[in-house]
Amino acid sequence: MVGRILPCPFYRGGACHSPKLEEPDDSVVAASRCRGPPETYMGCSLYVNTDLGVNKPPENNNNSGKGGVRVITKNSIASKIYSPIHLLKEPLSSECPGYRIENAGTGYVAFCNVLRRALTKYEAKLCSLHWKECPYILARPQSA
Repeated sequence: MVGRILPCPFYRGGACHSPKLEEPDDSVVAASRCRGPPETYMGCSLYVNTDLGVNKPPENNNNSGKGGVRVITKNSIASKIYSPIHLLKEPLSSECPGYRIENAGTGYVAFCNVLRRALTKYEAKLCSLHWKECPYILARPQSA
């Protein structure tokens, strides 16, 4: 095996899970594009570069505690958010210990500390309503 071509990161289970979509959709899938090399699927109108510093901790964690709002700065990991899918008009609260909300000036962005990334508006709403059933928070080791 010379090299393995990795499919589009949003292509799962035969459907497109792009954050630009309200919900996964199989009607927009073109297998040759979705399973092709990056230079092919990166040209798709539903592809979003999700380089949000996923493997980096926040550079400036001045979160003011539960329910606090951190202000997004130019150098923060959130400076690369995609407004149509990430920007909330009002801060959305969640009791989840891994959830935080940040002020982006023109709106608010929800973050998951477990996933270490910005949440889409849809994911933020789910986290707000159903955080106790979150598979990511349940997978974390519990402290004794």
